[in-house]
Amino acid sequence: MSHAQPKAQPKALSKNRLLSAGLALGLAPALAFGGSMLLPSVADAAVDKANCRVNSVLASKEEAKERVPADLSFLREQLENDRFAAYKSFRLLEKKDFRLTLDKESKGKLKSGHEFGFRLLGGDDKKLSIHASLHSKGGSKLLDTDYKIENNGIMIVGGGKHPDGKIIFAIQCKKG
Repeated sequence: MSHAQPKAQPKALSKNRLLSAGLALGLAPALAFGGSMLLPSVADAAVDKANCRVNSVLASKEEAKERVPADLSFLREQLENDRFAAYKSFRLLEKKDFRLTLDKESKGKLKSGHEFGFRLLGGDDKKLSIHASLHSKGGSKLLDTDYKIENNGIMIVGGGKHPDGKIIFAIQCKKG
């Protein structure tokens, strides 16, 4: 009887192996087709150029004709948020554009004396991956971080005191 036992196990194993092999052969075309469909879209989505605009904004406790003027209408939702409730008016001080290329730093100085640096780390159709640095006019590091932002999204960063209020920077980046 002990001889019958070993003969039964190999049959069961070979049956399982045949089922496994059949399943693998059945799935292989689907996986190959799916893989060939996914790889080009991933390659096409790679981002190697982007543009970032830094909008330098003065947040003031002084009232103005319009709290959020027309040239800042793209920021209206953010500026009317509770975190800016202490300010009665906003004024665009400056716009500065930065052209980004994959893994190369793009630097620039604003009229306020603040210095920005950006480096494109990559991205896809929906989000950009960027390294940003910001130094005050005195040279102190205010920001040094990697972040992901939606294509054409806005990130707001505080820039410190200004004689007439506080400077904030609205950074908007998009594929380019």
